[in-house]
Amino acid sequence: MVRSRCAWFALATGVVGAACDSTGPLSPAVFVQPATLQLEDGQTAKLTAKLRNPKARTVRWSSSNPAVATVDLNGTVTAVMNGTTDVIVRMTDDTTISATVPVTVTGPAVATVTLTPASSTVYLGFTRRITARLRAADGRLLTGRTVTWTSPDASIADVSSTGIVRGRSPGGPLTLVATSEGRTGTAQVHVAYDAEVCPFVAPLALGQRAEGRLVLGDCEFTVDDSYVDVYEITLSTPATVQIDMTSTDLDSYLGLFDPAGNFLTEDDNSGGGRNAQIVGQLPAGKYRIWANTIAPGTGAYSLVVTQR
Repeated sequence: MVRSRCAWFALATGVVGAACDSTGPLSPAVFVQPATLQLEDGQTAKLTAKLRNPKARTVRWSSSNPAVATVDLNGTVTAVMNGTTDVIVRMTDDTTISATVPVTVTGPAVATVTLTPASSTVYLGFTRRITARLRAADGRLLTGRTVTWTSPDASIADVSSTGIVRGRSPGGPLTLVATSEGRTGTAQVHVAYDAEVCPFVAPLALGQRAEGRLVLGDCEFTVDDSYVDVYEITLSTPATVQIDMTSTDLDSYLGLFDPAGNFLTEDDNSGGGRNAQIVGQLPAGKYRIWANTIAPGTGAYSLVVTQR
């Protein structure tokens, strides 16, 4: 109901007029406290909304830039990274009625940079992500800060602005460096050939003994980064063969693959002690043999394939 209070008066001209003071319902509005927020990374603050003449007592909260700060259903704001955003609260029954709270996030200085993994193998032509974790002096995890990555030799391994390392040629280990606000972290990376697509394959005839050595620079098995030497035998007719790998330096391990590269079988200690042995009947064709070790390491070995 609108109430009116009027006072009548007469002008000097003789015209009679009235001055009225009218009061009525005020228009709907949203008011939020506090009106602005300034937070550090990871901090939270509660906003409170008051409504004037709403139809419903509920509101909807949102952030114009959730990467900087988020807001939940109850108006609790969480700072994520340095920057600015607006928290907007709207009446649910009339979303044209709203209020805006400017939010500024400024965090503490970076105190430490830690890279994970600290040491890794990247295979030639493949990539691997190195993660940089930034922390403040109080241990708080910081996000959204600029990190600069460098590699000492991009011809062996290069690294992107997001920490993606790509193997370019065998070598290393290299020390990758990540820098943020004057603080640095390092990670060791070496690049190797993937044993599954190893380009170094030595032909081996039946009865021929190979005296080999697993060393840094050999192709590596992606499961455990162990070194692998790859040999190839050719059977002109079906045959039963025996493959023996013996070593006093290594815990020998053998793998056998068919002409299409499919895994057939493997062995650890069937040759007695730490020696490996595979016996089986094979159709005619070419087969690849992995001379490997169950416990990653380096050392000499002997490998021979005989027909039984």
